[in-house]
Amino acid sequence: MPFIAEKVSDDPESSQYIIGFPKGLNTAQDAALVDDKNLIVATNVQIAVDGIERRYGSTKPFSIAGSKVWSSAPFYKKTTGVRQQVFVANSKLHYRSNADTAITTVSSPSINNGETSFVQARDKLFIYNGVDGLRYWDGSTITSYTALTTPVGLTVTPTFVDTLSVTSITRSSSTATLTAASAHGLATGDYVTVAGAAQSEYNGVFAITVTSSTVFTYTVTGTPATPATGTITMTSGGVTAFSYRIAGFNLQGETLACTAVTIANGPLTLTSATYNKLAWTTLANATGYNIYGRKATGFGEVYLATVYTNTWNDTGDATPVTAKIPQDANNTGGVVAKFGIFTLGRQFVAGVYEGSTYHPTRLYYSGTAQYVDSFVGGEFGGGWVDVYPNDGGEIVDLQPFQNGVLVFKTNGLFKFYFDKTTGYPALQEITRAHGGVSFKGSKATDNDIIYVAQKENKIQVMTVGQQENYVGDQLRTNSISVFIDDQLSSVNRSYMSNIASFTYDNKFGFAYTATGNTENDRGYLLDTRFGGWVYWEGDPMEVTHYSIYDDGTDVHLYGGSSSDAYMVELMKNDRNDNGDAFRSIVGTKQYNAKLFDIPKIWRNPTFWFKYISGGQIDIEVWTDGTHKTGTGQMSSANFGAGPGADLAGTFLAGDMASTMNDPVTGADMPQVIEMLDISRTIGFYLIDEGKNTNWLLMGLHLMYTPLVGMPLEERFNVEVS
Repeated sequence: MPFIAEKVSDDPESSQYIIGFPKGLNTAQDAALVDDKNLIVATNVQIAVDGIERRYGSTKPFSIAGSKVWSSAPFYKKTTGVRQQVFVANSKLHYRSNADTAITTVSSPSINNGETSFVQARDKLFIYNGVDGLRYWDGSTITSYTALTTPVGLTVTPTFVDTLSVTSITRSSSTATLTAASAHGLATGDYVTVAGAAQSEYNGVFAITVTSSTVFTYTVTGTPATPATGTITMTSGGVTAFSYRIAGFNLQGETLACTAVTIANGPLTLTSATYNKLAWTTLANATGYNIYGRKATGFGEVYLATVYTNTWNDTGDATPVTAKIPQDANNTGGVVAKFGIFTLGRQFVAGVYEGSTYHPTRLYYSGTAQYVDSFVGGEFGGGWVDVYPNDGGEIVDLQPFQNGVLVFKTNGLFKFYFDKTTGYPALQEITRAHGGVSFKGSKATDNDIIYVAQKENKIQVMTVGQQENYVGDQLRTNSISVFIDDQLSSVNRSYMSNIASFTYDNKFGFAYTATGNTENDRGYLLDTRFGGWVYWEGDPMEVTHYSIYDDGTDVHLYGGSSSDAYMVELMKNDRNDNGDAFRSIVGTKQYNAKLFDIPKIWRNPTFWFKYISGGQIDIEVWTDGTHKTGTGQMSSANFGAGPGADLAGTFLAGDMASTMNDPVTGADMPQVIEMLDISRTIGFYLIDEGKNTNWLLMGLHLMYTPLVGMPLEERFNVEVS
């Protein structure tokens, strides 16, 4: 049926209300297919209970000497009332107390300029950066742990039974028969040292064959006279080679073991009567010593015993532990790690260096109570475990979770815990479908952990938590960034470690470094109440890290600026970034009334605001995916209605009277766009580039008439012949 223009007046006018935008961004779907409560652009805005408003502003309340602030953390010492915010910048530790903005610099020791992790445990703030030895801040002083030196002066003396007098030595052919003055206590195969015979062939170290408690035989060379003459003695002896090394330890670690001392004349059989006596110089400040050694063949020096004096007798009672060999670095100055957490009464750290050797999969845990700074095993309660080593992954993040520790590697997620039955360390593999990004990339939110993950060539945002009734309760991961995943491929993968996250005011946010840049410059924010995303840029995202600080009056969210030495305070009510305006954009979907192929007459769409304060909003109208020429302005009465704009032959907002009632927070403010246009779809961009301006967009009302029967443009027609 041909289209009849006159029929348009007979078609009923349709109406559609879209109230609220709690679902936030959806850039993954076509702009016409997203949910009505989604937005296709949401830049520098935030989801409110009733709609969308401009994002909170930020300030730079104080600066710290240096090019940028690498890290910060709160430090609370309830026993003395200390309340501080601690910073690392310009190779120094700095702090401020309570709500003061005055910064105090700690003159020494120096702190490595780089990513730093703080862990508070037992009124101490431990500092980890992967370079410096273990140290902590107590509110006034940085204490560094002094490394022990390697033990020296090791001597190894083979010790045998007492010297016995020899009654006689006779010879038959090459066999000498020795009779001792008393029982010798030897066994066939033992070695003896014979001395004092006038005939030298009888003297030396010989293996023996025992024939009675006082007699044994041995083989001699030549044809010495028989019987032997002289004042002859015999002593048990040996020709067995032994090698030993000694390492000292304290509560923080173990030294390098000393240079091996080897003997060639040790006993064939180690007993309480025939043993090797070890002695060495007492090591200042050592808690004790670990002894490695035994036969100078096979495994080499392996663990034998732990002692708390500077002597030890190897009588053969100690069983060699072949799995434990001397370590390759001195860590008695404390573990050197990149980052850590405190949970289960212990510290857990990763990114561990032992000397120049990096252990990418090694998770260290400390002891508890007074041993919270000790990562040494045994009686101190510490230790380490390699989390699925040699799989190509690296530990990049840790989070406390349900009586264990979530371990984020670059190629998977795992849980470490202590088995309830055995008390031994145990590991659980959660997923290998993706990996973590940085030790600043995850945050606890209610009962789950939200974290930034890496998968293939992009990042994603995931949650991990206990999912019930799924073939038994188990930890499961879920992606929550599906609607913005297409935006998360433009990340500079060389700077994944820059990624920083925060939780505050029911929001999870993260900043990252975009492709082509080297510092964080953008980020996304999830409103955890509604599950909706928005995009942020500017000062709040141009930071190295985030931290929360309770100054005793208010709880604040801070970030360390990545471009200067300032701290950035986020979530400020004023809508500006340290006095500068920022640009907010809201882009609606392309509405087509679910009639994608039917042109419509769009008449005077109305926007529903709760208020418009402090300035004006520019509006762009998009029809059939094309921006119409011209803009209009919606303003509060305090600043006038604005000049308006001609838009493709129609007149947009701005042509309204400036005598509008003054807006108040609770007042509705419908804003009518005076326009008439024909198109299949229509969408809107609201743009605010003002300083300290704000508004709350609650919804919009579309009035339209479908032009059923109107043919599509020629370019959409396909002729089939």
